[in-house]
Amino acid sequence: FRMSSATFSLRFKRFHVVTGFVFVAVFLATGVYMAIGIPDINQDDHGMRMMIRSAHVYVLMTALVNLVMGCYLTLCDDRQSRTLQLIGSCMIMSSPVIFLVAFFVEPAVGRLERPISIAGAAAVGIGVVFQAFVMLQKPATTGTDQPTSASRTP
Repeated sequence: FRMSSATFSLRFKRFHVVTGFVFVAVFLATGVYMAIGIPDINQDDHGMRMMIRSAHVYVLMTALVNLVMGCYLTLCDDRQSRTLQLIGSCMIMSSPVIFLVAFFVEPAVGRLERPISIAGAAAVGIGVVFQAFVMLQKPATTGTDQPTSASRTP
């Protein structure tokens, strides 16, 4: 069975919204974990504290990007543009998962290198660039070419 373009677009929007809300909740949970579960972090180890807090904030950032994508995503009709959008959407949806892994793994290693966080930043960055590239190629549909109620004659 084949799904219509509108149904497919709606499902992708929902995936983004669900991903966004789930990871806002994860952000809150990791905040509680930082307050309760790891209070013994050496207060003098500013690098370690920065790594944990930044990964925590990155989870929120990518959750919010997903929420916005869920509100505004409109898949294009042509195959090439839609493919770029879908790749970009998948990268954006994967980024909070990557940052969540970074939250737990990178500080445990004890080094300041952040390869997992770099991968998360690359995923969200490339995903957003793909979306922007496609949307900037589309003709604008702002509604300004529609007659306003003041310009209509009774």
